[in-house]
Amino acid sequence: MSFDDNWKIYCPLCKRKVGTYDGKSMVPKTYKCNKCKKIVLFKPEEKSIEIKPIPQRNCSSGMTFM
Repeated sequence: MSFDDNWKIYCPLCKRKVGTYDGKSMVPKTYKCNKCKKIVLFKPEEKSIEIKPIPQRNCSSGMTFM
């Protein structure tokens, strides 16, 4: 495998690189954009990119984690 086989995945909102895809796995890849605070979901079978908000995490004590 050469270096050119890798795909670079960018956030569609801020155009920042969020990760790379090696071209082998067909499992959807999840990346986090640290600039716009969104989840970038890359689906290799469809070659599509989706944007989702980061889910808010709560614990049983009521404390909210960011």
